Amino acid sequence: MRNRLTGLRCISLIAALVVLAATVATGHSAAAPPSLETVILAPQQVGAGYKRTTMRGGRQVAGQVTLDFCGDDYPSEGLRLERFQAVYLSKSSQVGLSNEVVRYRAEGAAQALAEVAQHVRTCPRNTPIPSPVAGAGPITYLRIDRLQDRRLLPGAIAVRVVVEVIEQGVKKRFTSMAVYQHRGNLLSGVYANGGAPSKLTAMTLQAAAASATRLRQSAA
Repeated sequence: MRNRLTGLRCISLIAALVVLAATVATGHSAAAPPSLETVILAPQQVGAGYKRTTMRGGRQVAGQVTLDFCGDDYPSEGLRLERFQAVYLSKSSQVGLSNEVVRYRAEGAAQALAEVAQHVRTCPRNTPIPSPVAGAGPITYLRIDRLQDRRLLPGAIAVRVVVEVIEQGVKKRFTSMAVYQHRGNLLSGVYANGGAPSKLTAMTLQAAAASATRLRQSAA
């Protein structure tokens, strides 16, 4: 998977655009959509001692990738308007996590989630898949487990994967997680790797549940 955290390849980001409220013919203003700053996870929602930093390129759309699970066939990438991706790290935990929030035009967020679901269903195992992320090599998906959690939004996609990548000529195998969910025109992706699998799973689902709450609270 992508992710600029070590070994995780599941993400890419975007330049935050200022979205102005549109003036309608009656002279009234439509409510401005929520700032992505209010939707992305706060550090304390990830865990005690975690600090948040904006990922390099984390506020850019052009030249950055959001969806790259098992390949690059994601037409919804062209429907993105704004995105914000942050990284959460703690000196006392081996689990590194990232949250990416993307605003789409029209029904782009729902389309993006449907595209992820299709890739999860059809991703070939034990076959190197080229990554659309610049500078990243092929990723081999060895195992993909679909997880369920009642705290997530309806239709959410939570997966735990075991993958192999080659970094600087060295083959590396690792376990990572990704949770995708949307509400209105917003899509949230929570990505994580590192630490014991049980700890990784628990922390990722907890953060994704917090992200679900923030999406519910949004006015998108």
